[in-house]
Amino acid sequence: MLDFSKANEWKIMETDFDTTALGKVEANFCLGNGYLGLRSATEEKYLGETRDLLVAGTFNRFSPEEVTELPNAADVTNIEITLNSARFDLTQGTIQEYSRELNIQTGLLTRKVIWTSPKGEEFVLTFERMVSLKRLHTIAARVSVTPKEDTAVTFQSGIDGRVTCDGSQHFTEGEPRFYDKKYLQFTPKTIQSGITFVIDATTASM
Repeated sequence: MLDFSKANEWKIMETDFDTTALGKVEANFCLGNGYLGLRSATEEKYLGETRDLLVAGTFNRFSPEEVTELPNAADVTNIEITLNSARFDLTQGTIQEYSRELNIQTGLLTRKVIWTSPKGEEFVLTFERMVSLKRLHTIAARVSVTPKEDTAVTFQSGIDGRVTCDGSQHFTEGEPRFYDKKYLQFTPKTIQSGITFVIDATTASM
């Protein structure tokens, strides 16, 4: 449920997780800096979600019969988390506590979850995400996991070029690259307007 009681503090909140309200929350919590516009789907994937990354001025037409629109760029926000072989999934196990908050003044989106896996193991997870106003090309995210006991934690992320605009694919297949065993790069081009996107992604542990 969305909570606007702190709107005068420049904050909107989600107080519980509801798979039937994914689209509404993704849109209300969208992030942007005037150049990049990012729909706020959760890091982990769910049925019915929509992942959008739009870049100002990059219009393209899928076919002569279609209207010109902003193409949906490759997704860099998906992070699949495995905790002791259990995939982090809020439709499984038990949600003990849940909150998601967008600070409209700072542009920081924060989600905090206390989750018990189907195996009965409890974890505290915190997610932070922002689209930089100072560095217009930058999206940054931080994920922290606090287990109650020793836990094997696996993060899987990347660049997903399979996203579309309601089924319309605006890009060529693009060339994937992997540098120094650390940096991912993907360079698709819009099929009609001929705009090349250079998308880089990397991760770091703390």
